[in-house]
Amino acid sequence: MNVSEKTAVRSEINVTPLVDVCLVLLIIFMVVTPLLYKQVDVQLPRTPGPGPLPPAEGMVKVAIQENGTIRVNGIFVSREHLASTLTDMHSPDRPVVVEGDRRLPYGEVRGILELIQKAGFRQVGLVAEREG
Repeated sequence: MNVSEKTAVRSEINVTPLVDVCLVLLIIFMVVTPLLYKQVDVQLPRTPGPGPLPPAEGMVKVAIQENGTIRVNGIFVSREHLASTLTDMHSPDRPVVVEGDRRLPYGEVRGILELIQKAGFRQVGLVAEREG
């Protein structure tokens, strides 16, 4: 082996640091993603045996917090604009699930259900937690 072979520049890429950074990013996303899913603080009513929620693409999620704050798919919507927002999202077979806080008066949740019905949705369900 001569001197020129020992001092020649190598053009190989070292991918080990890249793999390390990618794995760290993957772990961060795995930890943060479940925290982002629970966006609205709603204490759901408890029942002995709610049925499982059928999977549906494009499901509209309406959450009503104890203080009356309404969120549609995680986005704040005032009660006055709820009907127009839902009308804009309407499609014939699109289901709606309502997460009403158990501390809310029944009339408040019923009023939201009426607005959903007036917007044209026919598949509406209430979300509850299983007791025990």
